[in-house]
Amino acid sequence: MCIRDRYETASPETQRLSQKLFLELARQGKAYCREAPVLWCTECRTSIAQAELDTRETASVFYTLPFSCGETVLPVATTRPELLFGCVCLFIHPENPQYGEFIGQTAAVPLYGFEIPILADEKADPEKGTGIVMCATFGDSTDAQWVLEHGLPTRGVLQKDGRMGEDVPYLSGLRVKQARKEIIRLLEEAGLLLSAEPVIHTVAVHERCGTEVEILPSRQWYIDVLSQKERYRQAADEIVWHPAQMKDRYLSWVENLKWDWCISRQLWWGHQIPAFYCDDCGETVVTKEDHACCPKCGKEMRQDPDTLDTWFSSCLLYTSDAAD
Repeated sequence: MCIRDRYETASPETQRLSQKLFLELARQGKAYCREAPVLWCTECRTSIAQAELDTRETASVFYTLPFSCGETVLPVATTRPELLFGCVCLFIHPENPQYGEFIGQTAAVPLYGFEIPILADEKADPEKGTGIVMCATFGDSTDAQWVLEHGLPTRGVLQKDGRMGEDVPYLSGLRVKQARKEIIRLLEEAGLLLSAEPVIHTVAVHERCGTEVEILPSRQWYIDVLSQKERYRQAADEIVWHPAQMKDRYLSWVENLKWDWCISRQLWWGHQIPAFYCDDCGETVVTKEDHACCPKCGKEMRQDPDTLDTWFSSCLLYTSDAAD
């Protein structure tokens, strides 16, 4: 096996190597495609991976809003009131002494009036905010986790260009900060704003452009990494670390992995994903060929327009036999 002394991440050889690895991972079931909440940059207009996140302390406001449960007003604090139309559930800790009795009932969303369920979950911290948590699709990663764990529906609010969807009453077409300002104005006019308290909190931003990252439902390709976390922990003891403290940093990174690696990007540069879709019957095929016919209905298939994450190819070691 001969290792080259030069490696180009944009060469035809690298493309063959990257696509070969993708096909092998797909055959093993380690590369998969699904419709799910994904980290999204509205400035770069692409999905991103957890490794591409930075954090930034930001001044914000905790707005407390009145949700109605029968004759009772349930106060709910949120920093994302513009997502009110996307609210699908309220969560209360099962041992919450003040509001636990409302679990299993429904509540009306302020301003919009539609009913949502009130469910129990231990991640709803009784000491944070009012102790009642609004789950909107999607305010943060906890919302995404709750939707998957509890089988909740999604209500699309934010579009991939960073504007509110056309079907969002009062806020259609507005950008996030404009929408937040407008929804607060409407809530105040309707007497539906209980309080507004300044807060400093940490938000996730895209490392490339610094834009606050959103979570949107989208169909993307992933590499299974979460099932391998124990193997990654073991690997820490098999490596000689220089400097030694980098081992702790690595282990911290492993422990904080929350998402499988999203490897598809909505960018015009990069190696195209070798996957094809049938628009008639929905079949998906992965192949090294540059075109494909549907094995079910025989129709011509369209290739996935997305490209592979740069790190999918940049982290590979080129060898002469790997690109065969």
